[in-house]
Amino acid sequence: GRSGGDKNADSLDALLSKYYRAVRLSVAAAPHAHAAAPVGSACRGGVLLAVCRGKVSEGIDFADANARGVVVVGIPYPNLKDKQVELKRKYNDEKHARAHRLAVSGVLSGDQWYSQQAFRALNQAVGRCLRHRNDHGAVLLVDERYAHGANGALVRNLPKWLRPATRKCADFDDSVTGLRAFFSLRAKHAPPEAAHTRSRKPKLLPSVGADKDAKERDGGGGKPGGKPKESKDAAADAKQRDIKRFFQPAAATAADAAAAPAALETRAVRFEVEEERETRAE
Repeated sequence: GRSGGDKNADSLDALLSKYYRAVRLSVAAAPHAHAAAPVGSACRGGVLLAVCRGKVSEGIDFADANARGVVVVGIPYPNLKDKQVELKRKYNDEKHARAHRLAVSGVLSGDQWYSQQAFRALNQAVGRCLRHRNDHGAVLLVDERYAHGANGALVRNLPKWLRPATRKCADFDDSVTGLRAFFSLRAKHAPPEAAHTRSRKPKLLPSVGADKDAKERDGGGGKPGGKPKESKDAAADAKQRDIKRFFQPAAATAADAAAAPAALETRAVRFEVEEERETRAE
């Protein structure tokens, strides 16, 4: 008989095939790959449910039309009752106390480690739908704890590219209004390559294997032929200097910017994050 792992893999592949097919049908019905399929179309996309720390939320690249939004409900803290989590927190508390007595910094307490694990998982999930400079999507964090705490303490754990765009929505209708305006603006001001392409196909396959092949082919991961560390650092610095520019609608006019709600860019973020293999290829 087949192992449980093989059956689960087949089940996931079958589920993703159905999801990708819905994406293809939706893109084919749209004016271009950055616009939504018209009301009345046979298919207008799909919703894929997953959990944090799983393959879908961390191991698959949902670029372009494969995902135009990520909704994270709650904060994925590890299970407090898990014995390993309990022991790890206790171990870190002991190390932190000892480091404090010796005036040594950089050692996480049990609570700090616990929070770090939650936001590592969350940050992996929110980045699934924004994969390159011309990509766009909405990120919705559904948990009232983001609005509490001193100066938004939890927000500081979010990725740097996301923090400037976070804002508490007044209510559900406020969120819907902002999202509609954002996607309408993105469809109107699509990147040049999308304007003349009616049904450009998105990347439909997981990128895990492709990333591995690219590393072997390009010599990444510290091997000869990889991009020098200095050039990578310089590119990262340039991105950080220009980070605010990536939150602005592409080619938007002053009238468009005035018409869009202020909450627009808080839930749907555009930024430049190139995949490692694309950076090496430049």
